[in-house]
Amino acid sequence: MKDANIVLDAIEGGQSVSEARDTYSQSGDHWHKLSSKTYAASLARERKERKQNEKKRSTSVTSTTEVKGILEINE
Repeated sequence: MKDANIVLDAIEGGQSVSEARDTYSQSGDHWHKLSSKTYAASLARERKERKQNEKKRSTSVTSTTEVKGILEINE
């Protein structure tokens, strides 16, 4: 999984998939296995991030001045 995380970091850092394949893969079979592991690592990261986001409250704050402005527009 270490190699998959390296590839994932490279892609998230701006490297294209084809560049990552050329850099980290030794053959077509190797790339197939590595890309599958990279996809699994990506899903795991996203699931972890989603769980963290679910714990956070989503709040937005509007200043009193903005609220008064909105109320004036609606009158």
